[in-house]
Amino acid sequence: MNGQIGLIIHIQMMKIYASSIIGSHGNTAYKLLLNEYYYAMKVTIYWQNHQFRWIPYTSMVHLPTARRVATNRTRSTGRKHKIVDDKGILIDIINN
Repeated sequence: MNGQIGLIIHIQMMKIYASSIIGSHGNTAYKLLLNEYYYAMKVTIYWQNHQFRWIPYTSMVHLPTARRVATNRTRSTGRKHKIVDDKGILIDIINN
């Protein structure tokens, strides 16, 4: 439930950002920004070792696949994983 609320808030913020960039309140700017965000963004999955250091695991360009891989790996290894975008902004932390 928290993920859905966070996604809705994030999408609303992206609508405002898209309208301020293009200067229009149409759907075109929103769609361009949304497509760029979800399909052209490179994300990196990190895992936390026993010394609490974040070690890079892999990089992907599709966020839903990255979340699935990180979730499955968290279940199998029992370690924390995080997803970070190409700008270094934290997207998600997955615990077991």
